[in-house]
Amino acid sequence: MLVLAAAWLLGASAPPAVRAATLPPLDLVRLLRSVRIALAHGRAADAVAAARRAAEVYPGEIAPVLTLWEHHDAFGLPEEEAERFRALVVARVAEPSSPMPAGMLKYLAWRPEATPVELDELARALQHRLAGRLDDLEVLRELAFVQLRLERSAEARETLGRILALAPDRRVRWDCASLDIRLERWESAEKLLAELSREDDDFLVGLWRARVLAELGRLDELTTLLEKLESTPGVSSAGRRPAGSASGGLLEEAWSQVLQAAWNLRDGERDAAAERLFRRVHAARPDDAEAHRAVLHLYATEEERLARDAAEQRHRAAIENGDELLQEGSKLLAAGDAAAAFPLLERAAAGLPASEVVWFNLGLAANRLERWDAAERALSRAVALNPGRAEGALQRGVALRGLGRCTDAIAELERALALAPDLSPAHYYLYECHTALQHLPEALRHREMYERSRTQ
Repeated sequence: MLVLAAAWLLGASAPPAVRAATLPPLDLVRLLRSVRIALAHGRAADAVAAARRAAEVYPGEIAPVLTLWEHHDAFGLPEEEAERFRALVVARVAEPSSPMPAGMLKYLAWRPEATPVELDELARALQHRLAGRLDDLEVLRELAFVQLRLERSAEARETLGRILALAPDRRVRWDCASLDIRLERWESAEKLLAELSREDDDFLVGLWRARVLAELGRLDELTTLLEKLESTPGVSSAGRRPAGSASGGLLEEAWSQVLQAAWNLRDGERDAAAERLFRRVHAARPDDAEAHRAVLHLYATEEERLARDAAEQRHRAAIENGDELLQEGSKLLAAGDAAAAFPLLERAAAGLPASEVVWFNLGLAANRLERWDAAERALSRAVALNPGRAEGALQRGVALRGLGRCTDAIAELERALALAPDLSPAHYYLYECHTALQHLPEALRHREMYERSRTQ
């Protein structure tokens, strides 16, 4: 969520006059260089001696103390002395009058090995240093970065706000907006992102602004913005991603937020507004399945429903491949539309006569339509192709019962139970068949078994 202008934070430097004022003395630079050379050659005693001499000669400088702290292991210094040096480093940072070489604060803020405790101390020291100069941009920048490392988003946003007031740079506005989004300060984020959009028609700014507008419920502006983003050069109609970038996924996420807003409106009984939003999404993205289904099933007019039915019939009539017919028919059957599924499955069975699945689904559709002859024929083929499928035996038993052939139905239903003893619907149909044949004890037994299975 947070997109910081890291290059700016890392690369920003003080003006020439400030850099000149904070350059360390030349003799100090030479002494510290001798420390590094001695360490590189394994002369720890010479290195620590040079570092101590630098600290004695230049007691107000931070660099010698930092060297003693950071290299205390290599120098062989005791831990308690290292802690004393660390405290001195923090004190130098906190003192506004203490000279600070260019880049030293940045180095301390960015140290990868810094612990949360050390970062917390550094943050407090930087805040104390700011008391002496409230407009010190270098200190403010490093304080903001340390606060972000500590995951103190609200504090970092306050610090970046102070930077923004002093130097209203585009990159710091982006950082402030990013933190506002993290903190769910939507009004503030929208103000900043709108300013950025007016300056430059940036695709990524538009994506984040879409998120904010969705949260604010400004849906007309949101859909207009997303339609504009869709038409951005380099955004494909299928993947909706600018070439060579990962922003397509963010654009998809933004559209999904619009749909979620539409569902929220519907849940809040603001159905007219929900319909308007669903229809806008559908108009902008006709291939969006969720928007299409919402418009079709929730808000379609009679004319739209008739047009849909005609289009579906044309589509189904054009299918010739047996596997496609089976897939389409099975989908309709699973959706509860046995009447529409039946003719498709009949055509599929003609093309796939050796498929047990197509015969079973055809028989199941026929059972639901109470077309018992067709059901029995189809399920007999299915059972012949796969006699070990208990559901096939069950459904054939149902078809036989529908035909009034209860004796045959009982035999098939008993076989279904032999294949799957927990197939409780078989007990119900056995109860019906035994009742029809006046086998009252057997009917009662299967009814009890069916009721017990339902309770369990």
